[in-house]
Amino acid sequence: MKNCIECNYKFTFKDRLKSTLRGKIKCKDCKSEYREKPSIYSFIYTFLVLFIVMMLQSEMKFENSILNMAVYMIVTVPTLLLFSLVPHRLQRYKKIN
Repeated sequence: MKNCIECNYKFTFKDRLKSTLRGKIKCKDCKSEYREKPSIYSFIYTFLVLFIVMMLQSEMKFENSILNMAVYMIVTVPTLLLFSLVPHRLQRYKKIN
């Protein structure tokens, strides 16, 4: 979401980053809160990211299983958060307050 629907406040990168951690985005001007609606696009993105990371994981095997899991998490979590951080038209939001 680039702008607030109510007051047209332009959300900053910091606002979107906070929204990925809290699950909702809040407008600083009018105090409106929005929650992301689940969509087929977010499901497809998540599936593709997990599929690609699992394929890469099977190719790169480390001796230590904790190291395997750490590399998997370090690559997967930021990549999944990119879908919420980058404003685009594939996300739909629902006003909750």
